[in-house]
Amino acid sequence: MVKDALRDLIRRTRMSIGRAVLAAINDATGLQETQIRLMQDEVKGGVAHLQSYGLTVHPLPGAEGLVLFVGGNRDHGVAIKFDDRRYRIRNLAPGEVAVYTHENLQSGGHRIVLRKNQDLEVAIGRDINEEVGRDHNQTIGRDGAIEAGRYYVIEAGERIELVCGSSIIRLLPEKVQIIGDKVEVITDG
Repeated sequence: MVKDALRDLIRRTRMSIGRAVLAAINDATGLQETQIRLMQDEVKGGVAHLQSYGLTVHPLPGAEGLVLFVGGNRDHGVAIKFDDRRYRIRNLAPGEVAVYTHENLQSGGHRIVLRKNQDLEVAIGRDINEEVGRDHNQTIGRDGAIEAGRYYVIEAGERIELVCGSSIIRLLPEKVQIIGDKVEVITDG
């Protein structure tokens, strides 16, 4: 009797954790529901994917994961982690952190990397849409540049100021103000 109980305990312990391969995912529910492949022919559907509050991901089929089965009951699993070796950013330095998608490997890239020495790497292959509800201030410690391929539009309701030392160019709705010790107007021709 003790031998049978011990055998059952060992079996349940062995069955309580497993590696899985993601087959499909439903992202429309409160907790994502996954269909996963476990051992050779073991497929489980409706397995909840638990994520951290404030951060959500939608892994691609083929991602590898870790699944827990409470009490070793394979009918009630929860997926707690998925990773995808096909797209993971490699060779980060110790302590560096990256956010990326499968599109990172395409030309142009698609990632945010917090590098050591307080550096930030942002690669965006296409468009940036930024919406700021209130104030937006940007400080560049040393040098900076804005380059645009064809055009660049800056729009403001009240004023735009360009400041360099004691010189100021101020664009107002009705007029342009140029302030400085010396104002020079250069024309072609």
